[in-house]
Amino acid sequence: MRTLFKESLSRISDIINRQSEIISVVGSVSVSYKHYLSILKQIQETLTDYKLKVVVLGKYGSGKSSLINALLGQKFLPVNPLPTYDMVVEIQYSDKPNATLYPTNNSGKEPFDVRIEDLKKYIFFDREEMNDDVKKAIAYEKIVLRYPIDNYKQDVVITEIPEVSDNLISHECLLSADIIIYCMNSQSPFGTIDKNTIEHLRALGLTSIFFVLTFFDTVEYWDLMIGNHDAEDTRRHYTNILSPYTDFDSEGILFVGSIPALMGKIKNDTSLLESSHFPEMERKLDQMINERIRLKLIKAVDSVGKVNREIRRYLSNKIELYKQDKTSIIEKLNSAQVYLERAKEKAKMISPLWNICASEIVSGTEDRFRLFFLSEILPNVESWVQECNPMQGISLWNPKRTGTDYTESCMKCLQAKMEIEMCMWSREELVPQVFSKNLIICLEHLKPIMDEYESNLNSLNNVLSLKQNNSQVYGIRRINQAMSEVVGGDINWSICTPVPIPVNYYFPKLPSILNSIYVVVLKNVFEKISDDVTIIALSSLMGGCLGDEPIERRLKRTIGRKAKAQLAMNVNIAISEIRNRVEIITNKILRSIENNLNTHIDQYQKLIKDVKEVDLIEEQMATNLVMLTKNNSISDELGLMVTKHIECKQ
Repeated sequence: MRTLFKESLSRISDIINRQSEIISVVGSVSVSYKHYLSILKQIQETLTDYKLKVVVLGKYGSGKSSLINALLGQKFLPVNPLPTYDMVVEIQYSDKPNATLYPTNNSGKEPFDVRIEDLKKYIFFDREEMNDDVKKAIAYEKIVLRYPIDNYKQDVVITEIPEVSDNLISHECLLSADIIIYCMNSQSPFGTIDKNTIEHLRALGLTSIFFVLTFFDTVEYWDLMIGNHDAEDTRRHYTNILSPYTDFDSEGILFVGSIPALMGKIKNDTSLLESSHFPEMERKLDQMINERIRLKLIKAVDSVGKVNREIRRYLSNKIELYKQDKTSIIEKLNSAQVYLERAKEKAKMISPLWNICASEIVSGTEDRFRLFFLSEILPNVESWVQECNPMQGISLWNPKRTGTDYTESCMKCLQAKMEIEMCMWSREELVPQVFSKNLIICLEHLKPIMDEYESNLNSLNNVLSLKQNNSQVYGIRRINQAMSEVVGGDINWSICTPVPIPVNYYFPKLPSILNSIYVVVLKNVFEKISDDVTIIALSSLMGGCLGDEPIERRLKRTIGRKAKAQLAMNVNIAISEIRNRVEIITNKILRSIENNLNTHIDQYQKLIKDVKEVDLIEEQMATNLVMLTKNNSISDELGLMVTKHIECKQ
């Protein structure tokens, strides 16, 4: 099946080149046709650098590295009881092994290459020897490993992230992932950290997850030794618990033994491999990879098809006009120009009305977020910090280092909790009550204007005796289409009445767009306040007296109070940044609307101009007929490709 996809990639690349040649011939220097060439170029670049992104995550000791090694069939990643530093590890195909380390942005250092055998100097540390100098020395946020991986050659990029942390690259990897694999140790799955992380993923809108319970071979081994049925009980119990957390239901819960799977592949031991239950997981993963590739190809084919249909419409209209009497057509073209100017005037009325809507969205977001932050976030900061359970406690033998680590863990925990709460609030309140509501009201106000816009273009078509194209989209539908390009969704105007708004139906991309904003904003705020919180917490720890109360609880109380105070001082910074980023979204929607409307008008303007100025009608007619034939041939090929990939799914 993967061969079919690679052939399709080659074919669609060839189609894009041929479609671009047709546009270059018929489009001249027209703005709209430059836009189409830009779309095709973007599709081409996307397909050229085409990779499926598989993200593997889980808490320390969950078997992520062992799982990846088993998937790749070789021991590429070092398996070590010591955790890696908070760093993203990305594995790509390359003919020769090599690695690149990416220092954090605030380090001022450029990425640099290292030898594979030197990696342990950079990505492992001993917690007992950890200090501030060591932390600074290993301030890396990402490492790219390149291996000659035959299993996933040129198809897949596998990324391991330690957990959902404050590492922005980790969030970017998650939000752009095609497939997410969450690992848990079968001997202690779905603990507090796992549950919090999974809830965090779901708050970010990530629900298509494979849950892989590793080290299941150990559970089965003890069953064999003792004669129990714990393995089957474990499988049944956690399948029931985890199924509601993934869109794949019970099919997304897998139990494997990564180490025996790796040994089975290395030694070519089929029985060992089968006993690890790994082939079943690989089969499901491969099915999902193929499905993601298929959908991406269909999306690319559909995008090229839209451009193809616009060119076909233009060429067909131009040929129809060439067939008409030269004397009478000039009068018709002059009348058509009048209708086109009227359509232009209606299109110009869009921006002022949209800006009013955008202002309501921006101010509504600002007001609602301020109220939410002050009433739902700040009052809960101290209790959320108390709920944090860092893996390492505080040692009185080394209070400064362990206190610093403990404070940082609590702050990361607080940041993650705030992200979850903000994402849930955004999905349940901000998007439906501010974004969706105002966008729909705006579209309803624009509809009468765009009905007149559409009426003028229909009149233009009638004056020029042009055939109506059922696939042609303009007017309010074109605004709708332009909006969906930015925030997703599609409005059904027959039900556009004051009814509860199913936000996921109308604008499904909005929550994830806003979630990514919250991630960045919180990261910036916590970078600003974390040092101050740590200093105050350590002062409290070093200067406090011992008592009956656990030292960790006392420290968390100090952290909570200081974090709350610092967040209150920086709330306006967070609100301002969110406001600016929401304005970017509304401006992007406006540009998309203007581009769609102006592109359509520009096509008609070019059509009128070309027919008026042409002298050699027969020569132009022959050229356009040839281009139309080529364009129709591309249309047929695109249709066959879609059919083939639909059949492939079946």
